[in-house]
Amino acid sequence: MLVRTDPTVLAVTDRRLVVAAGDRLLLDMPVPDLRRAQLDVEQGRPPTLVLVPHDPLHEPQVISVPKDQLERVARLMAIIGRRLDDSD
Repeated sequence: MLVRTDPTVLAVTDRRLVVAAGDRLLLDMPVPDLRRAQLDVEQGRPPTLVLVPHDPLHEPQVISVPKDQLERVARLMAIIGRRLDDSD
């Protein structure tokens, strides 16, 4: 699944999670290497997606989500959640 949040692009496959901005790859890792995925929705503020890897060498990603992409990001979170649950 692919989601554009401008300037970032998020993609999750059956094995990997990728975050890119322009021609820069910000995060590329197996989904089970993710420690935390959090979607914050707060009144009066844009939704925010936070992705925190286990490995401190991978920088956590804080992504502002446009309101028109909120449903797609919620589906992406469901996919990530299932993949994390399957990795136990």
